[in-house]
Amino acid sequence: MRPQFPFFIVGAQRSGTTLLRLLLNAHSQIAVPEEARFLTPLLTAEHAATDFRRPHLQKIARYLELSEEFELWNFDHSEVVARIRDRDRMSLAELVAALYAAFAASERKAHWGDKSLFIQQIDLLAEIFPNAAFIHIVRDGRDVFDSWRQLDPSRDCAPVTALDWKLKLALVSRAFAKLDPHRVVTVRYEDLIADPEAVGRAVCAFLRIPYEPAMLDYHKSSDRYIGAHHSRLIFSKIDAQNQAKWKERLKPREVLAYDLVAGGELRQFGYEQIPHRYRPGDYLWVAAQFVLGFPPRAWALAADRVRRRLAVAFGTSAKLASVGVKPAGG
Repeated sequence: MRPQFPFFIVGAQRSGTTLLRLLLNAHSQIAVPEEARFLTPLLTAEHAATDFRRPHLQKIARYLELSEEFELWNFDHSEVVARIRDRDRMSLAELVAALYAAFAASERKAHWGDKSLFIQQIDLLAEIFPNAAFIHIVRDGRDVFDSWRQLDPSRDCAPVTALDWKLKLALVSRAFAKLDPHRVVTVRYEDLIADPEAVGRAVCAFLRIPYEPAMLDYHKSSDRYIGAHHSRLIFSKIDAQNQAKWKERLKPREVLAYDLVAGGELRQFGYEQIPHRYRPGDYLWVAAQFVLGFPPRAWALAADRVRRRLAVAFGTSAKLASVGVKPAGG
């Protein structure tokens, strides 16, 4: 059978998506760039249904030139941007494929994949790329929370992060249910770090390409594909012990919050739960955390979405507060 490409890695942030991306990117045939969140304002049903015309393409080209996130791909994208600018019309699929294919060509790779957490766009991507495959990686939500707040102290709200984790799992599950089972696969982060070769082989079999042992040496070239803003763990060999840290790091009420908000999902994916005796004060604490933590998060997401849409519409920079650091290697 033909290899199953392109592919899209989806999952909640801090779930091991970057680890899986780098593991696959170390394959001789696969190129997976940094996140392409700059594409989110383009991935709409409206754009999928109607080709971009020259005036819009010129604005998109300018937007790409000014995108700090696109710069994190760490390759000379001037040629592909020029081709986009010079086209009279272009479909959304052609536009997306042109960017990734250019990156793959710069790496001398035959196939491309993505790790941009396009969870809400799975249906659309499956439509515009009928042969695309989707890999969902899941990590214990309590470790997701612990990882988030170590990277960004503003994410220190267990109930809100638990709800975010729960909703993203539901979105992926709902989208996967509509697709041919042969196009989707789900792996657990814990299984990946416990036996990376076995999971690597399984993912390669899913993509219908040969497994390569060199994939496990991804860390030797991490600095070429990921900036120093990421966890230091990504620059070293896989640590099988990097799991279940929530048992030591989360407070009892934070663990309880996950059980109350996303207990069903923890059970669904086989994660251990500690029995609790719930008290009225526990429920009040969770409710208070929602009241304090949800509005800032919702506002930040809405503001980010508006900035990106305006930037694409006018061909300007999105002026994002946090972008990341360009990879040092080249």
